[in-house]
Amino acid sequence: MDNLTVNLGDLDLKEVVSAAILKALTDKQKEILIKDSLTFLLSQDKNSSYYGDKISPLQRAFRASVEEVAKEIITATLKEDTDIKAKISKLISDAVERIYTNDRDTTVKRIADKIIEGLTTDR
Repeated sequence: MDNLTVNLGDLDLKEVVSAAILKALTDKQKEILIKDSLTFLLSQDKNSSYYGDKISPLQRAFRASVEEVAKEIITATLKEDTDIKAKISKLISDAVERIYTNDRDTTVKRIADKIIEGLTTDR
């Protein structure tokens, strides 16, 4: 017996399955599906086992998208804006200078403590 090969080409399997499901549903079933889907997307997460914000899936998706766009903007700005680069470079330079002058002893102690901790901590 020959193997059957199905090639969907550019079609996305999710789209094909979604279309098949929607085609099989009555208008009333589609209405219920849409209503329930919207209720789910807008409802707060009450079954979560973690503390903190109880947000809806729609809020979670929106937050993730905003964070992604913000990260892209910040990355582009930091890469392209020479004035900001110079200011950040100056801040880092000033911080390193402070470590070597004002807070040198404290910094040396902290580094030594972390080295000792790293050598003596079980992994």
